This record gives sequence, C-alpha cells and structure tokens, in this order.
Amino acid sequence: MNLPPLLYWILGGSFAALSTFCFTHAYNLQNNQTEIKTEVQDHNSSIKESNKIKNGLNNINLTRGQIIEEIEKSPPFQQNEILKHYIGLSIDWNMKLSSVDKASNDNIKVTFGDIGSFDGYGITTCIVKLSDYPELAIMKRDTKIRIEAKIDSIDYPIFRLKDVTLVY
Repeated sequence: MNLPPLLYWILGGSFAALSTFCFTHAYNLQNNQTEIKTEVQDHNSSIKESNKIKNGLNNINLTRGQIIEEIEKSPPFQQNEILKHYIGLSIDWNMKLSSVDKASNDNIKVTFGDIGSFDGYGITTCIVKLSDYPELAIMKRDTKIRIEAKIDSIDYPIFRLKDVTLVY
C-alpha cells in the first residue's frame, strides 16, 4: 500500500500518541489502585489503633477527674464523641456517699460525689439492691466508699455505672 509520506507521519505520530496515552492511563490506574489500597490500609490502621486505645483504657484505672479533664480540654463539638470512648470502661474509684433513694422494689439509686479537686463537680450514680448493701440505708452522707464497676453511660457531668461492687 502506497501512502504519501505526510500520511505516514500523521499515522505514526497518532500511534505514538495513542500508545503513550494508553500506557500513561494504565500506569495511573495502577497507581490509583495503590493509593486506594494505601488509604484503606491507613483507615484500617486507624481503626485498629483506636481499638487498641479503647482496649488499653480497660487496662488502666482512670479517675473520674482525669476523664473530666480530658472532656473539658476537648472542643465542645467533639465532647460527645469523646465520651463514647469511656463507655464500658472498668473503674475502681474512691468516692463519698451523697444520697440513697428508693428506685423500685429492692433497688436503690446511690449517688456519689468526688473526693478532692472535683468535689461538687458532677455526680456518679448507680442502681444496686438494698438487700446486697443494707448498710446504705443507715450510712451517713460523705462516707467514703470504693466503687468497682463499669461506666454504663455518661450524660456529662453525670456518670452512670453498671456491674457495681461497693466496698466500705
């Protein structure tokens, strides 16, 4: 087939441009997949790190004051999200008795205050059976009590506890 030289030049240049485009496009697709994989891996690493931190919280004993300080130093918009990280945390706190009120049947609502610098700053409550802790019916206000429990919910500055053991 006899084609004029100009047509060979145009077709050859077009083929080179098309080849370059295809190679570049294939290369970019591969890089984008690598970037997506990297982003997914980074996201998964963040989740794993967050879980490590959350699991690590259960291996240390934060005081109520330390939790309050963490919440207070956070931007207000982020505080509710930060509170969620403390739900389920096992605690071992020394507090003072504030009040005991009948809740239902044999259940009583016990309210505690902080000892020390956070005294009067929020409350901690739990529901326990009066039959398990009959002394609470006659115990004086401000009696020191050790609480072993898990944080059930936080409606800042109110901490609600579950799976409670009281030691006095």
